[in-house]
Amino acid sequence: MREGYKVYVAIDACADFNPMITDVATQRLAAAGAIVTTRATAACSNSSVNRIPLLISVFPWFQNDQAKHLQI
Repeated sequence: MREGYKVYVAIDACADFNPMITDVATQRLAAAGAIVTTRATAACSNSSVNRIPLLISVFPWFQNDQAKHLQI
């Protein structure tokens, strides 16, 4: 971030077992300028709706609750 890069952190891919530690780490990352997101958002941010079947084949977890609103 210091060198001008945008940093995205998929917090659900790197969270701790202790919710307090996860909350503190999330707040610190956001305060430092990182964009805190989720795996589903990161996977979809560079994809169009017509690529959803490919996303599901790569990320099977995506089909559960995250993809329902996309009407696939």
